[in-house]
Amino acid sequence: MWRATFCTLIFWAASLNHAQTIHVDELFARQKNLSMKVQTAGQATITREGDRWRIRGKAPFWIAFSPAKGDVWDISDHRLIALDVLNKSSGLTTIEGRLKNSKPTGWSRHAVGFAVAPPDESTTLGFPYPIPEDRYAGPAVFGHQLARPNGHRLHWRQFFPEDVRVITLAFESSTERVDLLVSDLYLTWPHKPELENQLDALPFLDTMGQVRNVDWPGKAKDIRSAGKLLHQELVQAKEAAQSRRLSKYGGWLDGPKREASGHFRTEKIDGQWWLIDPEGHLFFSVGACLAGHTAATALLPARREAGYFEYIPDSKDYLRWIGLRKKNERETINYPAMNYARMYGDQWKTINRNGIHNRMRSWGVNTLGCWSDLDLQKDQRTPYTLIASIWWQPSGHKKFPSPFRKNFGSDLRKALKKYTWAKNDPFCLGIFLGNELEWPDQISPHLFRIEKDHPTKIWARNRLKEKYQTLQTLNTAWKTTYNRWEEVLTHNPQTIPSFIKQDLEPLYLELTTEFFRTCKAAMEAELPGKLYLGCRTHRGPNVLGRGASGHVDVFSVNVYDSRVRSWQVPPEIDLPIISSEFHFGAVDRGVPSPGLSAAWNQRQRALSFAHYLASALADSRFVGVHWFQWQDQSAAGRPDRENHQVGFVDVTGRAYPEFVDVVSQVTEQMYGVRRSKPGATVDVLDALLKSEVPTN
Repeated sequence: MWRATFCTLIFWAASLNHAQTIHVDELFARQKNLSMKVQTAGQATITREGDRWRIRGKAPFWIAFSPAKGDVWDISDHRLIALDVLNKSSGLTTIEGRLKNSKPTGWSRHAVGFAVAPPDESTTLGFPYPIPEDRYAGPAVFGHQLARPNGHRLHWRQFFPEDVRVITLAFESSTERVDLLVSDLYLTWPHKPELENQLDALPFLDTMGQVRNVDWPGKAKDIRSAGKLLHQELVQAKEAAQSRRLSKYGGWLDGPKREASGHFRTEKIDGQWWLIDPEGHLFFSVGACLAGHTAATALLPARREAGYFEYIPDSKDYLRWIGLRKKNERETINYPAMNYARMYGDQWKTINRNGIHNRMRSWGVNTLGCWSDLDLQKDQRTPYTLIASIWWQPSGHKKFPSPFRKNFGSDLRKALKKYTWAKNDPFCLGIFLGNELEWPDQISPHLFRIEKDHPTKIWARNRLKEKYQTLQTLNTAWKTTYNRWEEVLTHNPQTIPSFIKQDLEPLYLELTTEFFRTCKAAMEAELPGKLYLGCRTHRGPNVLGRGASGHVDVFSVNVYDSRVRSWQVPPEIDLPIISSEFHFGAVDRGVPSPGLSAAWNQRQRALSFAHYLASALADSRFVGVHWFQWQDQSAAGRPDRENHQVGFVDVTGRAYPEFVDVVSQVTEQMYGVRRSKPGATVDVLDALLKSEVPTN
């Protein structure tokens, strides 16, 4: 009797706790308006109509608003800020927004937002802005994730919410005519103790790895219903994949056909760079990185003790062999794999793999991006890219490569040997060597900073010897007093004189040329005929593009922004380029972080994807874009703390319909639109979305 009563109380308490979940609609509900005044109108006409601003003008142009009273908006008592937009014109309008602190720089003291406004559609330009980490005062158990349950988010871009001085809005239009009704800024998601206590309540993750205390449209209620809905998705995807008019490899079946070489290659056609699939069809690579069944989070002792997880398989639970992993004394738990196993039993891996291939094809996503599951790559159903690590530097920064190191070339070949299985596989699109290496803007400070016996410093010193012949000649030119050649490039000066930089900076091109040349040679030795896709550059000067010219088959860039760019490849260098990483995330589906590029909701996340794709299609150099990543990151964070809502699918494997419906539609149009050369990004976007029914 006592046991039955106790169990009833436990069930009642758990039910009560679940009943206290908060819906995202409450978090996103308008709480407080901020009055604005026009600071800069530029070429626009701005009038007040009731409680909104009417903005008219010929695009492109930009405007600025500032506080109507005082000099600053303090938004630190909330977690979201936004303004609503209604597009009254017949054309499609895009809006780049920026909230600025005092003394903003190009990379910090501002928060960015982006929105696409189709005709007659009400939309929202929102800013899930970051907050400095030292402002966080919540439970320490949430310190192992970048974004916390209470809306405290971190980002590499510094932003101070108590010091918002101005908001700028930049507009483009497919008709050049902008006619918008725009609300005042307003705040949502209040910073209140009672709300934060509710969001911070443990367990944080439910039995399926979802955020437990928040509810949202499409949230799985239990594993059985989630499995049933996923099964319906996979059946529909299989039918849609079979009807999609694409080549075997995802190329343009109805487009002009080129020479079939049996492998992927590049070709410039009528001024546009293209990938050509093994059968000779034009191919534009739309990829998803990390396709598979893994989105693990750290199973830390502090989390176990705090009751952070509602479900962890114990020693008698068969799911422990599927969901729990231990590496280097760090234990992780992987809810997606456990969910699929509970849904589909012993065949879960096969069913999941088939589902990924079918859904990707049905959505027009034709490439398995970096770090996708090996089994998916070997299925020979979807083209894939591979990546080899070269972070083995014995000295200096691990991400700054030294092509002058004795074993650099042989180590490259050693790293590539593990992919010999792909040597004759036509589905292998190409290989990246390295990821986000640290290329400094100038080489001079780096040459002084690295160790005296670093291979790059020794090489640079030898190049100086060749130029000056004697140490006395160098000392005279540099105004230095070195006694031995081994002292050259030591004693790092606070300011490097321009006459020294004139000797050192030209060496940067020699270094990058040798890097890309050696990488290409290793590729040709181990995997001849496969495309060398560069090193997924996220920063660095245009010396990289100049050094890569003639050595890479495709230059790769990781660009998290509203559109593609590649300042590393100067205009005079004619190279095909691929965007090897980008994404847009939102915080309207439980996972706390919107990633590196934020959107207000799933609709805007989808339109932002379409805009990014349009920017690549509009640039004759780009041959593809790869989304990061297939599945949402765990809401609890990867071992490195990232916890972004950036997936095609959620932790239960179900797709975000608002997102994938737009992806499917724009990829259906992309080949014909690119070939027709419609012009600017906004024109391409308009063409991609022409057949779409507006969503209000």
